[in-house]
Amino acid sequence: MSVLPPRPRLESTLDGALAHRLTVLVADAGFGKTTLLSSWSAGINAVVYPVTGEDRDLTAFWRGLVAPLRRHRGGLPELPVTVVRGPASAHGEGVRAQAMAELLGQVLEERLSRDLVLVLDAAHLVGEGPPARLLAGLARHAPPLLHLVLST
Repeated sequence: MSVLPPRPRLESTLDGALAHRLTVLVADAGFGKTTLLSSWSAGINAVVYPVTGEDRDLTAFWRGLVAPLRRHRGGLPELPVTVVRGPASAHGEGVRAQAMAELLGQVLEERLSRDLVLVLDAAHLVGEGPPARLLAGLARHAPPLLHLVLST
């Protein structure tokens, strides 16, 4: 494994994420996005979630996303997977994803007392289904102190 040199200019640019609700980092595979985000996030109040192909399932994505936030914040309550029950259809899952995003946004609004960056590394792996709707909903319902950084 090769070690990439420090990239203070890129890390300084990423510091701008604290002034925005959503920041997207785009680069081809192998350009060091994960290394850059790991280095940068270590120096700030951040939670890094490495998205995998399993996160194309709404329940798996919800559990995966909420678990590191609960560990980091400590005060987050248990957040139910079954936020909204509805018909087992793509439309029903989309509605459920939106409800999950609203719930998480509300809970974080109540609990955050300082800026928190939520980094989703390889966010493109959620695909285009309900998990993507959850992510889009979270970007819309994020409280002012939550900053999303997506790498793709």
